[in-house]
Amino acid sequence: MYEGGVKNQTASRGRRQRSPYPWLGAGALGAGVCWAALAGAGVAAADSQTHSNPGRHATASDSRVAKPSTARHVTFKTATSGPSAPRAAVAPAVPARAASASTSDPKPAPGRGGRGGRGYEYRALPTVCIVYTVNGGDNTVSVVDPARGTVTATISIGQRPLDVLAVNDALYVSTDDGFTAYGTQQGSVKVINAFNNRVTASIPIGPLGFSMASSRTGGKVYVTNADGGSVSAIDKATNTVADIIPVDGNYVGPLVVNADGTRLYATSALANSGALTKVNTVSLISAQFDIGLVPYALGISPNGTRLYATFNNGQAGGVLRVINVSDLTTIADIPVGRDPISAAVSPDGNRVYVANYVDGTLSVVDVSSSTVTATIPVGSRPTDVALSLDGRFVYVTDYSDNTVRVIRAINNRVVETITVGPNPGAIAVA
Repeated sequence: MYEGGVKNQTASRGRRQRSPYPWLGAGALGAGVCWAALAGAGVAAADSQTHSNPGRHATASDSRVAKPSTARHVTFKTATSGPSAPRAAVAPAVPARAASASTSDPKPAPGRGGRGGRGYEYRALPTVCIVYTVNGGDNTVSVVDPARGTVTATISIGQRPLDVLAVNDALYVSTDDGFTAYGTQQGSVKVINAFNNRVTASIPIGPLGFSMASSRTGGKVYVTNADGGSVSAIDKATNTVADIIPVDGNYVGPLVVNADGTRLYATSALANSGALTKVNTVSLISAQFDIGLVPYALGISPNGTRLYATFNNGQAGGVLRVINVSDLTTIADIPVGRDPISAAVSPDGNRVYVANYVDGTLSVVDVSSSTVTATIPVGSRPTDVALSLDGRFVYVTDYSDNTVRVIRAINNRVVETITVGPNPGAIAVA
């Protein structure tokens, strides 16, 4: 899922052959309104202070139903304009709600702080952070309160979930709906009310929506039709497919949008290389560029000037490529772990977090120096990574042990390990 100028790229494995995008999508890199306070012993008071709780308002979307698609198909054209100028991110203006005064008792954390007498981690409330994971093992979505370290609700989806995206008061989950009687593969996007966790709409799309993206200010949610060579643009107000954007290639992979929703970037696999398609979401004029390899994941800087793509480099490990948005040239190739399946950009744009599926690690990349500053063990099979809105916490799903690990960004320590549904893939934060 990519939302709010930072993407949540995940990947899903085990279809016919190994997909270059094994659980593409979730999360939005740094999406959602999340002020989690996980205060640990020995951590500076400034880092452990409790923030006020932003609230939410119910909307008319609670009763929306899916309508027949009125999509218009778009012709593939040549780009005539570059990306829009970056604009500063503005925090959402939401009223505060009363904070709960309860705090949990100190307990040994499942991360480093709870081993060998090296200290305790304290979980402090209140918090308004909600983490969502899609679970391929039982076709559900886990709703997680990271401050309490528990799953507060489980939403049944029915079909195999692929990606999850949290936008304002709604949750979007793309699903693989199997094959029709005529042998055509089909998919859909489920719209979930974030207040009552109910599915309010099911929007038909093309096959395999492995990756979704949106911006907080834009009116569209974009989802790949991975085997259909296109991207569906869903109107948030009507829950219908408004546009179908063609993307040349055998397989459409991860995609991102910039902060104001005016530029869309989608990857695809060509016969012998990978491609990046840049789309003006207003005029729908597109241009495609050869980027040599097929990315596992794609992210974008908050100001929209840099793209971050991960590639596998065989036994040598993975690579995080930094790309200049203006001309799509490579700025740097940074070595990371093997199978860099997902990437997330910090809200301030200073760091990129890369989940390495085979190595079971999370690479922390400093953007200014183009170097890996830390490598964090995060289980055996990390599949997706997302950040809190303030960038203080990082969340990583582990496909094998059915958990989400909570990492404090200031010291790269795992402060909580939370059990979720079986085989979690994509993750979103709201």
